[in-house]
Amino acid sequence: MSVLARRASEEDHARRRALLALRDSVIAVVSNDMRDTGSLAVAEAVDAALAQLLKSSAEKRELEHAKRWWVAWAKLRLIDKLRLAASLHRDALPVDEHPEALALHAREDPLQLATEGLDAVALQEILSILSGPQREWGAVNEAVTRGK
Repeated sequence: MSVLARRASEEDHARRRALLALRDSVIAVVSNDMRDTGSLAVAEAVDAALAQLLKSSAEKRELEHAKRWWVAWAKLRLIDKLRLAASLHRDALPVDEHPEALALHAREDPLQLATEGLDAVALQEILSILSGPQREWGAVNEAVTRGK
């Protein structure tokens, strides 16, 4: 190994060690900004964001820029986890038990009652979980609902 290659390798290792030294401060920043998440979820998101940072070679930037990227990617990972958890654990209310189902069933489509309070993003998250015939039916239903 040449002297220049060894020096470059040592500089990379030093830069990565300095970046790893920022892990606790990144966890503190993310925990402070995302107070509704647990410490384990924050630590996992921070570590996954670090892996993404190293994979994209963003750690070669100045430490402050790398830290900003690291925090932003960790927050995005937490937001994605929270959205997924919300869509998976949402209590489904059967259409027949909907409080307005009996009053409106003659005038309106029951499916519209079930999806009325959801925005487009929530509907997309629900539809993204479906597979096979359910996914096809969901896509048709979404197209019909958008057309109204």
